[in-house]
This record gives sequence, C-alpha cells and structure tokens, in this order.
Amino acid sequence: MCRSVEEGRRRADKVAVGGTSIDGAVLVRMFVDEEAGDYGEPEILVSVGDVPDIEE
Repeated sequence: MCRSVEEGRRRADKVAVGGTSIDGAVLVRMFVDEEAGDYGEPEILVSVGDVPDIEE
C-alpha cells in the first residue's frame, strides 16, 4: 500500500526497470472511508511488467 499516487508511481517505475525481484505491478487508486465502511471503485493507473489479465 502506498500513501500517495506519486509513491505508487515511483514503486511501479522501479519494478518496470528491473530494480526489484518483482515481475510486475499494477497501481490502483481507490477511495476509502474506513469509518463509514465505504469503498469506491478501483481505478487502474498503470500496469508494468508481467501481470495476469484482470477479470471484470
């Protein structure tokens, strides 16, 4: 979990250039209100490397 979109993009960029042992990553943004138990629809911001297809 990342605290900001910028942090998520930095991590995804690192995966994309082979800077980790991770094969792939998907950066997803989702609005959450834990107190109310509300969760928004996930928004895929970027997908890098080798990741399986996402089934809807």
